[in-house]
Amino acid sequence: ADSKERSFVLSDIYKELLKGQVLVDGKRAGIAALTDLVGVTLTDDAVVLAPLTATVIRLPYITTAVPDTAPTAEEKPSLDFTTKERTEEKILPIVEVIRYDASLSTDQSYVLQEGKTGKKVLVYQDVLIDGKVVATNLLSETVVDSETRIVVKGSMEAK
Repeated sequence: ADSKERSFVLSDIYKELLKGQVLVDGKRAGIAALTDLVGVTLTDDAVVLAPLTATVIRLPYITTAVPDTAPTAEEKPSLDFTTKERTEEKILPIVEVIRYDASLSTDQSYVLQEGKTGKKVLVYQDVLIDGKVVATNLLSETVVDSETRIVVKGSMEAK
């Protein structure tokens, strides 16, 4: 078992505790201030506890402000934020397909269809707090497919 006395020396800002009412000492506990303390000593600058002793000190002169009436509506926390939309465009590359034609020699080729690039447009909504993005939501995604470029190459061997 613990056989050591504990001494808690308080700094100036906590010395008000030494003016409080002791509710729990080494033998008793209650809701009224105790006199003739057992195992608890309050000095000018410290709380001294006997071995295996705990204490509770009430500060009756400290009051908290309690309103006379209850709030009429639930108080909800508020958060100041702004939203900003932004758009990103990505170019989709042209895909090239090669077709072989046996009626053309291997050194011949032509473009059957020119291709076109496509694009993907993404619209985002950023949520900002104090100018910093804290969330991003994708609002829309639009894709314009690219058109395939078709090249025809000859596959006939020379005779």
